[in-house]
Amino acid sequence: IKKQIRPHFLFNVMANLQILAKQKSDRLPDLMGQLSNLLRHLIYRTNEKLVPLEQELEFIKSYVGLQELSLRKNTKLELEIAQDLDGKSLIAPMILLSFIENCFKHYNKSEIGEKIIKIWIAEKDKFLVLKTENTFKDNAQNEDNFQKKDGGVGQKNAIEHLKLLYGDQFFTEIKTDKNIYSVHLQIPLK
Repeated sequence: IKKQIRPHFLFNVMANLQILAKQKSDRLPDLMGQLSNLLRHLIYRTNEKLVPLEQELEFIKSYVGLQELSLRKNTKLELEIAQDLDGKSLIAPMILLSFIENCFKHYNKSEIGEKIIKIWIAEKDKFLVLKTENTFKDNAQNEDNFQKKDGGVGQKNAIEHLKLLYGDQFFTEIKTDKNIYSVHLQIPLK
């Protein structure tokens, strides 16, 4: 699971931070804080079986904030995390990452036209609900795995990990509709 954050992602983030430093951007301190939060979570919190939901959500916010640096101007990013979540509930660390990472990996940035990446996280009946949507193009580079029912290797590994942790108590639905790839995941909160 820890290896899901690819070195390529970290190198890109560092390169983007370097550019912002040269531009003396006011965003730089916040983005460096997000990178620090992300690395702290990866190093110290992923060894635990369960972590507080609040920590996992901070990790997701940092990850999305850093990914936003590399988005093209024609990409609309929406991250919505419900305010009424019980932050003290427990969740497996990085269990959401594969699904969120795929939004950025496969949104088909090279295609002309508006792109979307939507990530929505809420709680319903003691379940954490993650819904994602992103644009994609059939048979685009790195996107042929969308034709498979359960997605690519990373997603299959994530689902296997969910089975190990939650047995049959979780729900996942992955589908494509025209040029939108969507995931609906529900996992029990402890």
